[in-house]
Formats: sequence, C-alpha cells, structure tokens
Amino acid sequence: MRPHNADRVWEVIAEHLGNPGTSWSIGVQGALAEFMHTDAPSRRLDEWTVASDLGAIRVTPVPDATLRAYEEPSAHAESWSHGVAICYPGVAAAGAPNRRITELGPDTGAIRVEHQREVLFDLGLGSTACRFCVRLALDDQIAAMRELLGRSAFDAHVMDALLSWQPHRVVMSIRGRIEVYQPIGSEKTPDGPHTHLIPRLLRPDAVTSANVPLPDGCTAGLLMYPESPLVDRFGRRKPFSETHHARFQKLLAEHGDPAYLRAKREAEHGSPPSEDSRLARLAGRIAKRQALAREKTPVHG
Repeated sequence: MRPHNADRVWEVIAEHLGNPGTSWSIGVQGALAEFMHTDAPSRRLDEWTVASDLGAIRVTPVPDATLRAYEEPSAHAESWSHGVAICYPGVAAAGAPNRRITELGPDTGAIRVEHQREVLFDLGLGSTACRFCVRLALDDQIAAMRELLGRSAFDAHVMDALLSWQPHRVVMSIRGRIEVYQPIGSEKTPDGPHTHLIPRLLRPDAVTSANVPLPDGCTAGLLMYPESPLVDRFGRRKPFSETHHARFQKLLAEHGDPAYLRAKREAEHGSPPSEDSRLARLAGRIAKRQALAREKTPVHG
C-alpha cells in the first residue's frame, strides 16, 4: 500500500462524487443517512456538493483525511460488499454526545439556500460521531417540536409526530452532511436518498462494523460505496462485472489494510495464512467468494 497523499485522497473523493454509481452514508449503526442516485437527475452544485430533488450530499475537505478501503462478507453465503471509509486522526467529534431532543436553531449550513432559515432539531441519539437531525419549516410543527424538547427521540409521541410531518432529515459529521428530502419509508426502503433509524440496532459510536480495520487512532466520518460487481445501485442482483470488480481492487490495493491485503494474496495463491487472526480469516472468506463468483457467473464488463 502506497503512503497516503492528501491530494490523492480528495482526488478520489471528487471523482466518486461525480459518479452516479457511487453511494454514500453518514451515521452510526442503527441511525444513518444514505445518499444514492436514482434515474431522477442530480446536479453537481460544486466540487464537493451533489443534489437532487430527493436529497443532497456535501463533503467537507480537510488536509488530514485518509482513505481505508475494505471488503466484508454479506449475509448471502456467496456475496460480499465493499466500501471506503474517509477517516481522520483522533476522536474529533461532530459534537458532545446528546441524548435528548435539542433545538439547534436555523440551519445556516443547509445545502439549498431556501432551507437555511428552517429550524434544525438534534434528535439526541448519544453519538459523538454524528448528529442525526430533522429540519422543520412550518410554524405549527416547530412549535410542537419545541414542546418535545428534552424527550427521547424514541418517545412514542415523538415518533408519531415525525411520521406525520415527514420532515427533512439531516445527518452531519465533521466530514460532511447528507440531507434527505423524500418521505420516511414505512414498509420498504425507498430508492435514492433515505435514512434508517432503528432503535434496537442503535450503537451510537459504531460508525463501521467490526470487519472494517480502520487505521490506528482514526475514526470514520463518511463512508463511500463504489459500484458493486454483484448488485446494481438499487440492490438488485446483476451478472458479475469484471470492470467494477477491477476498479475496486485497484482502490483496495492503494488504500486497504496491509495485513488484510497480505492475507488475501495468500488465500488467492492457495498459500497457508502467515498469521491466524480475524482479519486473515475474513480475507480468506472473501477471496473464496470472489473466486466462486467469477467461476459461476457469466462475466460482463
């Protein structure tokens, strides 16, 4: 793995912001926003901002960022997923951990100018990694939300109100923000930008799963998901794409964890692992799944 270069990091991110096949997320396990493209048009507002009628994303570039590309097994026995964590050193936080609904005032950082006077409320999920907020424009809804200040976001009255109002959701970390304008999905996850808020899965400071080996002393503030070789942007299975697989393998070689890369090369060459670790076992599983996918599925570029 070559040393990280700040210019290269932001070159990669800017390139993927312009790729409609790449999706993004900000949040923690059980509470996050995802930005993904649909067939509806999206607009590149500037180098670091993309918006559509369903949502928007803004990335905050800083000089100390690094990338960590990773792969992890999917629930399906023959599948895997991949991503890239945009990391920063230390434990710099989006804000102090807040566990009650709090008013933040006008959303002066809103991506669209017309939303900058609307009022932002932090739902208080207890995370230092991100803020999960809702944004309200109507006076009666703002007044009603102020009556709920200090409560838990999972109070039945709060949840009922949010489902009734269908507010914009705004999830922010120190690496950027994702805004979701379309309604909250009730029975299925909607296509395009959306949020997940699942109380039973909430882990306020778990930005990634345990399968993602972040650089020592680093935290992830944004996750990027380049095009998968197995599924399309709507999560539907597709014929294996050698092109998409090769593109990510190049990112992995440049920005992956060195121990993972070494273990995966050993597995691909049929060599016994040089170390017995969770990461080495994970690399072996992924290598087998990828070899099987390439053998069983007609290859499409």
